[in-house]
Amino acid sequence: MNKLVMKNYDVKGNVAFNPKRKIDGPNHDKQYESLRRSKIERKNRLQEQQKASRKAATQVILLILVLGLITIWRDSKVYNLQNQLSITNKQIKDINSENEALRIEIIKSSSLENIKTIAENNLKMSVPEKEDIVKAAVTEDYFKDDTMLAIKQKKQDKNLLAKIKDALF
Repeated sequence: MNKLVMKNYDVKGNVAFNPKRKIDGPNHDKQYESLRRSKIERKNRLQEQQKASRKAATQVILLILVLGLITIWRDSKVYNLQNQLSITNKQIKDINSENEALRIEIIKSSSLENIKTIAENNLKMSVPEKEDIVKAAVTEDYFKDDTMLAIKQKKQDKNLLAKIKDALF
């Protein structure tokens, strides 16, 4: 059986003077396929580059955002610390002024005449006379018995562990 391949060749324009026919063959199909593949690969590479550039831009934007937020947070901390410092300094000044006022009042009230008038008028004190004076001998130890009794009581109050400890050591 005779196999005849019929191909339709389109003719464009006048080819009377230079007739050239298209010859479709395996090389033409390979060239077309390689061109098509390279075009698809170029398109894919361009899309990958665009994705990579978008990803890089997004990362830079996020980095700038995070650094900005950290900067704002630190600035707010510094502002709060400065505010607390100014409040503390104001309190220190107030307390120092109160202390100065108290010192002045102490100096005023510590004069001997002022103490004497307060003692006589407010506390009803008077200068003792010779009959009101009581003399006591300080050479004797009036508390000797009390201290010995306290030491004995302390020795009796030792618990069992203290007694064992004293016995061992």
